[in-house]
Amino acid sequence: MIDMEEVLALADQGRYDELEKMGVTIAGDPAGDVTEGWLKAVFTGDKVHYFRKVSADELSKFGRVRRWLSACGVKAYSHDKAPMLLPGNYPRCQTCESKRRRMKRGIG
Repeated sequence: MIDMEEVLALADQGRYDELEKMGVTIAGDPAGDVTEGWLKAVFTGDKVHYFRKVSADELSKFGRVRRWLSACGVKAYSHDKAPMLLPGNYPRCQTCESKRRRMKRGIG
């Protein structure tokens, strides 16, 4: 059985490679004021995508709503109670990686 205190300690230390060896996939901390990067949308999927914040001009009962669009076309929403998360040791979306490489070379 996995010891959650050990898992959380390893995550706090950023030792995601050891967590992966244990078979544990865990996201990182809330992303804060990040506007672009490799992020995990809460309650969705099993990968991190390269997201860019599209807007943050709507308020709800949960706080400011932020709209995100990934390089591969995934749309996501976050708000103050359910923010975007840092990637942790989730695998990256291969389509986002491919599109990012192409954009860097000036192809896409």
